[in-house]
This record gives sequence, C-alpha cells and structure tokens, in this order.
Amino acid sequence: ANMGNSTAQFRMGALHASGALGVKQDPTQALLYYYFSSLAGNPLAHTALGYRHMFGLGVPKSCETAVRYYELAANAAVEQIELEGIESVKDYERLGLGTAGFSRYSQGGNDEDLVDYYKHSADKGDSNSQFTLGQYYYYGVRGVDRDLEIAANYFSEAARSGDPSAQTSLANMLVRGH
Repeated sequence: ANMGNSTAQFRMGALHASGALGVKQDPTQALLYYYFSSLAGNPLAHTALGYRHMFGLGVPKSCETAVRYYELAANAAVEQIELEGIESVKDYERLGLGTAGFSRYSQGGNDEDLVDYYKHSADKGDSNSQFTLGQYYYYGVRGVDRDLEIAANYFSEAARSGDPSAQTSLANMLVRGH
C-alpha cells in the first residue's frame, strides 16, 4: 500500500474501516487509503468513497460528490466491458444474487418457486424482494429472461421505498440508456 498499489491501498482502507484481522479500526486512516486508491483509479475505492459521501460517514454528506465517485466506478466498469466483454463482468461477481458458486444456469429445480416467492413479497411492498427481482430481470438469471423494462420497474418500486441499492441500480440503468 505504501508503494502506491491501489488494490493494496483499498484493502488497507477496508481493514481500517472494519477493524478486521486485528487491524485497529480507524475511520480517518480508512478514508486516507480509500482516497489514494481512488486517485490511482481503483473502482472499489470510488464506490467506497461514493457510499461514504452519500451517507456522510466521516466526510461531509454530499449527493453530488457521491454521484461523482459512483460515476467514476461506473465508467471503470464500462471500460472493462469494452476491453474484456460483458462475460468478464458477469463472472467476476454476482452482486449478492446468491451464495458462492451461483450460476446463471441453476443446478436446482426450485428457481420458479424462488422467483414466485420474491414476486409475492414484492407485491406486498418488500423492497428487498423488489430489488432482488430487479437484479434477476436485469441479468436474466434464476430462470428469468432478461427484461430491462421489468427490471427498471422493480428497481423503481424499491427505490421509492428508499432502498439505496435499488436507487443505484436504477441510476446505473439510466446512465447506460436502458
């Protein structure tokens, strides 16, 4: 980290933010590491700083500053897609859509039941279910065909309930012209 490696800087920031692995929790030190990692172009650091500015965690609360950092992270993702193709991003991480080993092509036979459960909960106003269904439709997973219009509708419902992940996903769709 001290030699300018942005990944190491981000990881040190995460360690200082969480106090994990015996590292003393120090929010100021975490911000410093995130900042230098972000300056070096690390998209995870952009996201961490965006989150902190969005909620005023150790920094002045500023939606405008948060959007700037999130935009840097989104632009880095677009660049990665342009260089490596969409599959590299899809396979990198599934954004919490399941447990380790989650696959687009499910091994189990209960996807339909799972999707029905989330639809039932979403219809009752559960923002977590709305967000999850938005992710399913956005990526076309769990036996659901990719449908950006339905994804946007679910993200919108969850966003109206104040779900920050849904707000971010909806904003990401709008930025990408979906």
